[in-house]
Amino acid sequence: MLKRPITKLKDLYHADEHFLKFFESNRESVDRSFFFFMADHGPHADLIRETRLGMYENLNPFLMVTIPSQYRNTSIHHQLYHKANELMTNFDLHATIVDILKEIESGQLLSDLQRFFQLQPTTRFSDTSYRDLMPLSKGSSLFREWRGARNCRTLPIPSAYCICHYNDTTVNDEVLMEKLGKFFAEQVNQILYDNGVADKCQKYKYFAVGEL
Repeated sequence: MLKRPITKLKDLYHADEHFLKFFESNRESVDRSFFFFMADHGPHADLIRETRLGMYENLNPFLMVTIPSQYRNTSIHHQLYHKANELMTNFDLHATIVDILKEIESGQLLSDLQRFFQLQPTTRFSDTSYRDLMPLSKGSSLFREWRGARNCRTLPIPSAYCICHYNDTTVNDEVLMEKLGKFFAEQVNQILYDNGVADKCQKYKYFAVGEL
């Protein structure tokens, strides 16, 4: 329960006029562009972050994406629309930008982006089929079909930033705590070994369960 009224959120709309002026004066440019408008986090001022809704909002920053007017109501627009309520990561935004750069006409490519063009022919942004963009990107383009479940267990999202709802169990058994601690340490060591950096990192060992 909030102990004092929220005060800073009353200034939430102080920049509206600035944004309105920007969009009105740049409307033609925005209509010709792939435009990404985003925040780095949700509201984290005052006590709203202590509420469950505020906690989720803080980890779920604002994102708005518009595409050139000539591609609206097309297949890539439909793909983008259907992902409005899907879980996505910064890797997916990176993959989308890579996808855009790869689709530019070859005469417009910058010299250091020539290699992107060689990986996928120009399709005038009509190709929405699934595409694995590794090693260029770990994410999935917003303009293409996605595969598999999308949650914090399948996507590169640290647990501290997860907004998924999972059932949790409080463990009070000290023997089980020790088993879990040793298991986690072994798994971390295995990941370091599999990635060839075990000799550069300190080996993890279970010591005790810290205070939560």
